[in-house]
Amino acid sequence: MNDDSRISSGEDRLLDLLPVGAFLIREDFVVVRWNRTVEEWTGMTAADAVGQPLTDLFPNVADGRYAERLRQVFSTGMPATYSPAFHKHFLPVPARHGLEDQLMVQQTEVRLFSREPALALVTIADVSLQYVQLGLLRAERAELVKTRDELKAAVQGLEASNRELDDFNYIASHDLQEPLRKIVSFSALLEKQCAEQLPDSGIQYLGFMSDAARRMKNLISDLLSLSRTSRAQLEPAELDLNQCVDDVLQLLGHRLESTGAQLQVPALPAVSGDRRLIAQLYQNLIGNALKFVTDETPRVELTAERGEGEWILGVLDNGIGISEDAAARIFQPFQRLHGRDEYEGTGIGLSICRKAVQRHNGRIWVESRPGEGAHFRFTLPDRPATGTAADLG
Repeated sequence: MNDDSRISSGEDRLLDLLPVGAFLIREDFVVVRWNRTVEEWTGMTAADAVGQPLTDLFPNVADGRYAERLRQVFSTGMPATYSPAFHKHFLPVPARHGLEDQLMVQQTEVRLFSREPALALVTIADVSLQYVQLGLLRAERAELVKTRDELKAAVQGLEASNRELDDFNYIASHDLQEPLRKIVSFSALLEKQCAEQLPDSGIQYLGFMSDAARRMKNLISDLLSLSRTSRAQLEPAELDLNQCVDDVLQLLGHRLESTGAQLQVPALPAVSGDRRLIAQLYQNLIGNALKFVTDETPRVELTAERGEGEWILGVLDNGIGISEDAAARIFQPFQRLHGRDEYEGTGIGLSICRKAVQRHNGRIWVESRPGEGAHFRFTLPDRPATGTAADLG
């Protein structure tokens, strides 16, 4: 009885139950056992394979990549793994799963089964599907990377376009101021010096012209403010909102007094931000709260609550309120909800507010219903930023 007969029929059956291709070889590479899975894969029965050198059955195994490592398993007892990344086809087995024009991609392991007799167990797992899926994932990842790069380039292009538009807006608005000042000045001079020589219709036309010129002057002024808010180099620092709001209330002092507004200002926190932009933000929001009221005395309340890593601040009023549909678009430039004969303004003020908040990496929104006032809320960071002004911009 040769040494190969020491393998029991139970072990033989166990090989057949393995969910992988499996066979035993001697130190001279002669096949001792050959399980059913390998039979199905290769079309070679155990009767045909057992007793034959593996290198005769499959000449590629005689190649140095495979044979030398097989010998090392017998000499050192250390297992060998043939990764599909480097050795896709230990045995030339046709692919399954409907995969055409390729061989089975295999994950092969060789372990010393016994020393007396010297036998090695070779197991082969079919990883063709996984390999195909890995290829698909790599292709998808490459496509995602390509899409990301394209989006990044598109964003950079849009940013460049926005900068160009900001530059154009600033230059155009700045250059329009001088001729407009002359129109306003000469209209006033003409009305003052030549009123007696003009017919009533002339006086009326002159009034129309002066009124249009003043509206244009206000529009250009607001466009410049929006442009400066977008372009200005930020100077972020720890900012005491109490002092900042006090300065704004002094600027609005005449309007507060003339409207008899009731103002509630709690103790406000310190935040991180640019003093000029935050002051402009509060000036616009409080100014709107004084403007968009009916016959009631304006009531304006500043709010502040702690968020996670930020402060949620706001300006609450008892004004005319805003519909849900309008609330989604009022921060866009030139979005007027009422005619000029009802409420003055250019429709740019809230755009300036949004830009000021965005440049501090914050959010701004409104909570309101028609006839129930409005609560404009925005977020600001609660501590000085560690980056530069450009980082915040």
